[in-house]
Amino acid sequence: MRLLKEQLPDRSKPLGQRQIDVYTGCNVIILLLELHRYAQSNESLKNQVKFYPCSQNPDNNENWEDFLFDFRLARIIGYSLCVPELEGFMVIVKSFLRGVNLQGAYLRGIYLPKADFRDANLQGTYLRGSCFINADFHNADLSGADLSGTNLRGANFNGANLSNVNLRGAYLSGESYRNSGFNKANFRGSDFNGANLNGANLENIFWDEHTQWEGVQGLETAVNAPETLKRQLGLP
Repeated sequence: MRLLKEQLPDRSKPLGQRQIDVYTGCNVIILLLELHRYAQSNESLKNQVKFYPCSQNPDNNENWEDFLFDFRLARIIGYSLCVPELEGFMVIVKSFLRGVNLQGAYLRGIYLPKADFRDANLQGTYLRGSCFINADFHNADLSGADLSGTNLRGANFNGANLSNVNLRGAYLSGESYRNSGFNKANFRGSDFNGANLNGANLENIFWDEHTQWEGVQGLETAVNAPETLKRQLGLP
C-alpha cells in the first residue's frame, strides 16, 4: 500500500483495501481478456485457451450456482463502482472487450459508453435497459440478444449479426448498421432517428406504430426491406 501511494498522482486521496481490490481485479480481467483475444487469433491456441467472464454453457445450467455465473460480470461491474473516484470497470476495462465471449450473460442496466465490443460473442445476452452510447459492435454477434430499452445512440453495428434481437423501445439515433443482418429483429417501439441502414438485411423484421423511422437513412439500399414498410415510408 505504501508503494502504491507513492505512485498516485494525487497523494491526498485515500488508498485502502477496497481501492486495491478494484484496481487489481480490473487489471487481472484485462490480462485474461487479452490472453483470450490473442489465443483466438492463433490457430494452435484457439481451442486450448479461452476465457469466459460468465458461464461457459449458459443454456445448460444444472443448478443455482451454475446459473449465478451468468450474473458474475454484472456483479463485478457493480462492485468496481463502489469506489466513486475510480469509476471502476466502466473506465479501466471497457476498452479491452474486443472479442469477448459473453454468450447468455445477464448484464441488465449496465453503463458502458464507448465500450469496444468488436468481434464479441453476445449471443442471447440480456442487455435490457443498458447504456452503450458510442459503443463499437463492429462484426459482433448479437443474435437473440435482448436490447430492449437500451440506449444505443451513436453506436457502430457495421457487419454485426442482429438476427432475432429484441430492440423494442431502444434508442437508436445516429448509429451505422451498414451490412448488418436484422433477420427477424423486433423493432417495436424503437427510435431510428438518424440511423444509417445502408445495406442492412431487414428480412422478416417486426415493427409497430410506435417505431420511429423519421430521419432514418439508407432504407432504399437495405436488403429484403418489407414492402409494407416501404409503402408506409413512401419509398419506391
